[in-house]
Amino acid sequence: MKNLYIFRHGEAEDTLPPGGDGARALTPKGRKVFERAAHFWARILPGHPCILTSPLVRARETAEILASALEGKPVPQAEPLLTHWEDPLDLIPVLPEEQDVVLVGHMPHLGLLLGGLLTGSHPTQIPLSKGMGVWIRSASWTSGRGRLRLAVHQKEASDLSELL
Repeated sequence: MKNLYIFRHGEAEDTLPPGGDGARALTPKGRKVFERAAHFWARILPGHPCILTSPLVRARETAEILASALEGKPVPQAEPLLTHWEDPLDLIPVLPEEQDVVLVGHMPHLGLLLGGLLTGSHPTQIPLSKGMGVWIRSASWTSGRGRLRLAVHQKEASDLSELL
């Protein structure tokens, strides 16, 4: 079975910096809450997943926080398809079949991908709140179908990390 972990970026700045929307960084609060949530996810995730992230700053920062909490300290790789794509399932051929995958990106793209994988219906969108993580399993990503294993809001993951 293959595991796919989908994360929406953490809370980001509201105001546009000089570099525009793509340059928006995580807020100090967004960073702090996701750092704690990442410790929860580090207990769930394997040590060496393939981490694919949107190249936008807030997603890269979220992916780096998650990677630093993992045992294997995997290096996140930028994947432009996590920024904008016409059909979220265009991302499926990019997913490596031989290892677990973490995706870090944005709404509505991740919500459409999640909806498609869980329902087989396109376009079905399942909203993800900021910093939320979802774990899906599938025999093969090329089937375009998966089964939900876990979905946790970042605040709950942060709270749970203190108990573990």
